Amino acid sequence: MITAVAPAGLVANLDVPASAAIGQNVLIRLSLKNVSSGPVSIHLGINKEIAFDPAITASNGKLIWNRLAGTTVAGEAEWIGIPPGESLTFDATWDLTAQDGSFVVPGVYTVTARLVGDGQQVISGITSQIRVTSNDGVE
Repeated sequence: MITAVAPAGLVANLDVPASAAIGQNVLIRLSLKNVSSGPVSIHLGINKEIAFDPAITASNGKLIWNRLAGTTVAGEAEWIGIPPGESLTFDATWDLTAQDGSFVVPGVYTVTARLVGDGQQVISGITSQIRVTSNDGVE
């Protein structure tokens, strides 16, 4: 899990498993915790269900996959309030495939949390790594 400072009053945690084997699904979870003494609101340019768009890059920096690639994103803009001490969680699942649907090769990949809001990224630059292995556990 990687922790970073997010918009004022929020701390962002990106939770990604350390490793996964080809054929598994990987849960990518971004949590925003309000560490301030009052409520904090974030403005998502689209609704919460589709605002989280993690990106996966290979060790050479090439973009391999992102959740919203090739999709038309439409939805109502949404203000979401987070009370003090509470968290807001966003989940996405990566099936260890590239954008074209082929399985990625074993290796280390970087997961970057991106949260889309109001025409810009509310959260960006929070990264973690995952080691992808073959079905027999070999990298």
